[in-house]
Amino acid sequence: MSYCVNPDCPILSEILPVIDYIHSQEVIHRDIKPANMIRRNQDNLLVLIDFGAVKNQVNPTVSASSDQTALTAFAIGTPGYAPPEQMALRPVYASDIYALGVTCVYLLTGKSPKYLDYDPSTGEMLWQQNVRVSAPELAC
Repeated sequence: MSYCVNPDCPILSEILPVIDYIHSQEVIHRDIKPANMIRRNQDNLLVLIDFGAVKNQVNPTVSASSDQTALTAFAIGTPGYAPPEQMALRPVYASDIYALGVTCVYLLTGKSPKYLDYDPSTGEMLWQQNVRVSAPELAC
């Protein structure tokens, strides 16, 4: 999968390879959030913890046109961090990337997603007014 990483964002530079590895093992974490990322004392690396919600044995060869996902028996994840498809019992690899994006919004704003506004017509999280950031310049 190899996710693009901006070297100016050390948190993403550290955690995306971890997520890439778990996805390469056909695993969806399903509960990525700030509380599930810690710095390891021995080497100061950021690690992902709490694999209790993991969905494994996902079929990564499903075609892009198919709507097949990892059907689960019940919704798992933290409200606000988990994407709609995961809460609808159909997590996909991108569900972890969505949760990581929401985690970054939390880190930028200092606000839990439950305290942010959402556009009622699109469901888009309205976070930009809570922080001053410049447009990214990524070369992937």
